[in-house]
Amino acid sequence: MPAKQPRTPRPRTLRTVTGAGGQPGVYELALDPKRSTLDSAIRVAGLAEAAGFDALFVPDLLRFGAQGAIGAQEPLLYVAALSQVTRDIGLIATVSTTFHHPFNLARMFGTLDHLSNGRAAWNLVTSSIGEENYSADPLPSPPARYARAAETLEIVHALWDSWQPGALTLGPDGRAVLDRSLIKPIDHLGEYFSVAGPLNIPPLPQRRPVLIQAGQSEEGISLGARYAEIVFTSLPTLEIAREHTARIRSQAAALGRPDGLPLIFSSFHATYGATEEEAQRLVRERIDAIDYEQGRALLADMLGGTVDLSEAPLDQPLPQTLLPDIASINGRRGRVDIFSRYVRDGKTLRELIIAAQDTGHWSEAGTPYQLANAIEQRFRAGVLDVIMLNGLDDPRQHDLIVNGLLPELRERGIVAPPGYQGGTLREALGLELAS
Repeated sequence: MPAKQPRTPRPRTLRTVTGAGGQPGVYELALDPKRSTLDSAIRVAGLAEAAGFDALFVPDLLRFGAQGAIGAQEPLLYVAALSQVTRDIGLIATVSTTFHHPFNLARMFGTLDHLSNGRAAWNLVTSSIGEENYSADPLPSPPARYARAAETLEIVHALWDSWQPGALTLGPDGRAVLDRSLIKPIDHLGEYFSVAGPLNIPPLPQRRPVLIQAGQSEEGISLGARYAEIVFTSLPTLEIAREHTARIRSQAAALGRPDGLPLIFSSFHATYGATEEEAQRLVRERIDAIDYEQGRALLADMLGGTVDLSEAPLDQPLPQTLLPDIASINGRRGRVDIFSRYVRDGKTLRELIIAAQDTGHWSEAGTPYQLANAIEQRFRAGVLDVIMLNGLDDPRQHDLIVNGLLPELRERGIVAPPGYQGGTLREALGLELAS
């Protein structure tokens, strides 16, 4: 038999994701007895597939009112429903390891992978809020949450791999043939869990769903460097993006992982204008609409939730003495680090509140051509592999993205031409698993 030829590497391109939601929102749809709370998401999913987006994304928060209506629908059920009205687009569900058992996680994401014919992706979080809805115990510390997450991933991966190649085959009569000798228990006994296995779900189309991880604390970076194929990040400036990418990839390389992993995934908070003047006008209108008293509370949350900003003057730099010790913060340490950095740079309280409207994410304003320039800069710098472009439900923004930004990026060879090639999400993203 001739030796297997190595696969030719595909050109690097930017992958595109959009949020699986729109207007009317979940609350409005819940009031209409003739409509499903999935209706807007179905419409956005159709628009995203037509435009050639790689995946739909569903965020989650486990506390009422923490950030608008985020968390108003359970992500796995939501994307499972979307799997039945889409054909090619990937499906990313945000699920916490802090409040779920690994055997259930393996079954739920395994089922999603089957329902979608290999389009499942898990955005793993460890949760910084919501503990009061699961027990009377306080939220575990970041080291404890990430230690549990690491053990969860070891178990989930072992369960997905517990069906060895050849365990399930097609017999001559067209029926499944099960070779039980190739289905192995995992017999895991660890600090947090005891799981015998094997998984009681057949081998997955992707073997393992694509793993995305969100979290930028020291512990989050370590977890992402070891396990994540994609990391979902808040990188508001190119400098911060370069620092973070170098840090996580150097840790990944030290663990023996391939070059270029994990991929860097950023949410792009863009203000689109048909002209530069229109974009700047929209930015000014957005700033003029800010309630600065509410903004103080939002900024305090970005700084860990313990800072009192009620008496701080709006147009003076915030005293560095107000900054918390990051080690004392139990959640979103990466976000606290970003805004602490802004304070040390001398930004005024007003400037900090304006920055907090994007919650630490990358923000730009301009025409599709100007926005493409900003995206190209990060892409060519190697600090952007996956981008979130939201707003497809708005006809004006849809036009500027689908008929403006994406064609510009494709013309530059940054985004691949539209059209799906079939196969799994893992294959579409070029994320091969080791044998």
